Amino acid sequence: MGHLLPFEATLAEPAEIDAWGVSGAALVVRDDAETNFRIFSAEASDPALSNASHPAILATVRPNIDICEAIEAICTEHGLTEARVFGIGSLVGVTYQDGRDVPDYATEILIRDGSVRVEDGRATCRLDIDMVGMSGAITSGLLRRGENPVCVTFELQIVGA
Repeated sequence: MGHLLPFEATLAEPAEIDAWGVSGAALVVRDDAETNFRIFSAEASDPALSNASHPAILATVRPNIDICEAIEAICTEHGLTEARVFGIGSLVGVTYQDGRDVPDYATEILIRDGSVRVEDGRATCRLDIDMVGMSGAITSGLLRRGENPVCVTFELQIVGA
């Protein structure tokens, strides 16, 4: 949860969460020369630990790449035709499918409901998100594909069906 400031973030009320784990990979904090931040980097650990019951990919998406297109490329590369997508990251502003636009130069995103399915022969990503911008405004909705570049980093867990 590197996108939250752990000593400043509080929950307004008790919460129950669902969580997915992954074996055979980890998010490792590394210095990043491009962004000048310490960021998470998805790295393979011990391949013998990987669990084939649900194929899963742990991924880090770099700056200036559209998040939907990046997820589609990852799924295509790994042969996933249907997947659930979980993640948290930052985008340069946000453009929603319904035309709303948040012009903030940096936003923090939580994927509420993410999926990939093959449609017309290609992977198609759908991301329903919650977003907070630099102004403090909170918005939600479906991202418009091709118009939402990553700002600093986006960490993903993609779980095959």
